[in-house]
Amino acid sequence: MNACLSLETRTLAVVQCVKTLLALQQHVVLAIDGGTAAGKSSLAAQLAARFHCVPIQTSDFFLPLALRTPARLHEAGGMIDYARFAREVSPFLGTDAPFSYRVFDYDSDTFTKSKTILPCAVTIVEGIYSHHPALCAHYDLHVFLKIDASTQKERILQQGDAALYENFKEQSMPMEHQYFDVFNIDEKSDFTL
Repeated sequence: MNACLSLETRTLAVVQCVKTLLALQQHVVLAIDGGTAAGKSSLAAQLAARFHCVPIQTSDFFLPLALRTPARLHEAGGMIDYARFAREVSPFLGTDAPFSYRVFDYDSDTFTKSKTILPCAVTIVEGIYSHHPALCAHYDLHVFLKIDASTQKERILQQGDAALYENFKEQSMPMEHQYFDVFNIDEKSDFTL
């Protein structure tokens, strides 16, 4: 699909695919992955409004400081606590059971609250690392959002200051690219926008 299409046009293409799947099955689990500032949250919000659901954000599953060992941080996609996701979310995906999971706050390195997900025909898992093989056994649709380096820099600088971007460029960006490359996220996605 053409990356130059508007968010509305891209959203409609994904919506149509979800509707097609819903004609065949009771539940659809959709995951939206992509680089920082690629538009994952915007797309998830539009889809959530359309299908009346609450997205599950992978940022709620960032790894606590105590688990961020050098070996784990060197691992592709290692910043996500995929073991906790497997316990607190995976068993409930595509079911009619409500569930709750703990929300991890990266800045304070604590669990700040819980989020309850009510049953819905569509479940959205949104965020970087959402297509990690340890997370996606129950997904029906994989959407990957690409972003070029200059647009990404511009968007990150709009959200913060130059120090934030430099930190991202030195730490997070290499981890994102390693994850995308090791797991062939782009090629394995149903939609690349």
